[in-house]
Amino acid sequence: MSRSGVARNTLVTLHGGAITNMNGDDRYPVNFEKPIRVFLDVTSVAPRRYDNLGLEVSLYKRSTGWFGCGWMFLPSFGMLSNYEMCADNPSCPLSPGRQVLEFTIDPTRLFTRLFRMIHYDMSAYQLVVRLRDNRDPFNELLCATIQTRIHL
Repeated sequence: MSRSGVARNTLVTLHGGAITNMNGDDRYPVNFEKPIRVFLDVTSVAPRRYDNLGLEVSLYKRSTGWFGCGWMFLPSFGMLSNYEMCADNPSCPLSPGRQVLEFTIDPTRLFTRLFRMIHYDMSAYQLVVRLRDNRDPFNELLCATIQTRIHL
C-alpha cells in the first residue's frame, strides 16, 4: 500500500460519485421504485482502453441486533448487475485519463412486493459496485461502495 492507502497497482482511481433518478434529480433518500443512474468520476492510468466492461453489484442491508451492528449480505441473484455495461452506453469505453462513467441500476426487478414485505422504507443499504474487464473477469478495475437510505 502507498501512503495514501491505495494499492500501487490500482489502475482506476475513484475521485467521487453521484446517484440520481433517470431525470437527474439527486433527491435523498434514493427511490428504489424506479431505475437509478450512478456517476463515477474516475481516472484510469491503464496503458490501454477497456471497451468490454461488466458491472457486478452486491447489496447489503444495515443490521443491528444482539451481535452488534454491521452489514448483512442480501442475495440479488445478479439482478442488479450489468454484465454488458458498454452496450448502448456513451460513457464507454474506459480510456486512459480522467472521465465520468455513467451506468444504470434497475432495482425494480429485485424490490418486488415480496421483497418489500420484509424490508422497511428508509432503511440503510450498501451497494458494492465492481467494475470488471469482461475479457479477463478476474481483472477488477474498480471497487466502490455506496451507502444510502432508500425509499421503497
